[in-house]
Amino acid sequence: MNPRSEFLLKFIKRYYSKSQVKRRTSKNQAGKTIYTINKTVKTFFDKKMEFSEKEIFKAFKKSGYTIMESDVDEFTWERFHQNHVLIMYNYFININTQCNSYLTLTRRSGFAPNIKEETLEKIALLKEDLKIFWIENKDLFFAFAELTR
Repeated sequence: MNPRSEFLLKFIKRYYSKSQVKRRTSKNQAGKTIYTINKTVKTFFDKKMEFSEKEIFKAFKKSGYTIMESDVDEFTWERFHQNHVLIMYNYFININTQCNSYLTLTRRSGFAPNIKEETLEKIALLKEDLKIFWIENKDLFFAFAELTR
């Protein structure tokens, strides 16, 4: 396994957890997860670092997650009009959607006044943990950069 894949695998194992149900929602779309991972990596680790969709899918599969697709049978106009099915993106990952939400919130500088204090604490701890993760694993990133020169 190359250092880049190992870095991504460690990131997923540390910051994502599996959902108990294999439900397809707009919050566990693979596209949203890929975007969140890449933005978090660029914000906290290295501005030039970006993972492809294929790399992220492979890492999630290695971690034991299920990549789900929307079946034709699952689509009905009734569900579409109730905003249950988003047909723009066809792949979903069985992640706990709160993981994505917290990673997204770590990139924000300000919060609404009605946000709970415990949520702010979780986000602050997650920011600190992201910094620690980078210190522990940046050698994998630099090892990959050396290999690609």
